[in-house]
Amino acid sequence: MEFRFSEQALAFEREVDDFLAVEWSPEVRRRIDASPDRYAMEREFRRKLADKGWLTMSWPREYGGQERSYEEQYLFQEALNYVGAPGATVGVQQVGPTLMTYGTDEQKAAFLPRIAQGEIDFALGYTEPDAGTDLASLQLRAVRDGDDYVLNGIKRFTSAAHRAEYVWLAARTDPSAPKHRGISMFLVDLQTPGITVKPIWTMSGIRTNEVYWEDVRVPADALVGEENRGWYYAAHALDFERVSIFTVSGVRAVFDALMGWAGEEGPDGSRPIDDAHVSRTLADYKV
Repeated sequence: MEFRFSEQALAFEREVDDFLAVEWSPEVRRRIDASPDRYAMEREFRRKLADKGWLTMSWPREYGGQERSYEEQYLFQEALNYVGAPGATVGVQQVGPTLMTYGTDEQKAAFLPRIAQGEIDFALGYTEPDAGTDLASLQLRAVRDGDDYVLNGIKRFTSAAHRAEYVWLAARTDPSAPKHRGISMFLVDLQTPGITVKPIWTMSGIRTNEVYWEDVRVPADALVGEENRGWYYAAHALDFERVSIFTVSGVRAVFDALMGWAGEEGPDGSRPIDDAHVSRTLADYKV
C-alpha cells in the first residue's frame, strides 16, 4: 500500500516552510547562536508561532487551538526539527492537555490562554536526588495546612527553573500510601518565597538546576485534580510528550549536512565523496 499525505497537509507544509524561510532563516539562526540570551530569542519565535495559532495547533478550538490533523502536526514537527527551530513547550505539550482533562475551570481560565499565547512556560518538577528513573520514589513533601500546602524537599535537573514562570510539580502528599498512590500534582509560581534555584553545569556547558524548597507555601487551589492521584496525571501528561519526542527530519538534517561536507573540495582538490569507501558508507546510511 502506498501512503501519501493529503493535499491539505502538503499545502500546510509549504506554508510552514515559507514561514521558516523568513522567521528562522540561516541569518536568524546565526544571530540566535551568537546571542547571550538565546532563550529570549527562541521565546520570541514561539510567540510568532502563537500568533499564527501553530503553537497549540493540536488543541481544541475552545482552548485556543486549531484542531489540526495528525498529518499536519507531523509535518509541522518535521519542518521545525529539520532546521532546528524551537517548537512546543512543557506548557503546550503536557500541562495544557492535562489541565483540559483534570483541571478546574479556574485553572483552565488562568493558564490555558497564556500558554496558547506563549506568555508563560513551565519547568518539570519531577526528578530528585534519589528519584530519577524510579520517579514514584520521589520524596518532596506537600503537607496540607489550612488553605495552603507547605512544600519541602529538593528537585534536581529542573532544567528550565531559572527561566520559566511556573513549575509542574510532583510532590508526595501521603507518605503512608503505596508510592504510586501518594503523589499529587501542583502548579507553582517559581517566584514563590522559599524556592531557591541553583545551577548545575553539564560538561557540554548546558545549564540545568537543583531547586530547594524550604517551607514553600502554595494555595490549595494549586493542586491539580484529586489529591494523591498525581502519578496518573503525570503519566497522562507524558503521553503527549512522547508523541513528538523523535522525528525523522532531525536525522535527515544531519545526513544532509554530512553530504554537503563530503562534496566539498579539500586543499588538494579532492572530495571525500569521491572515495569509494566513503561513498558506499553514505549510500548505506541513505538507505
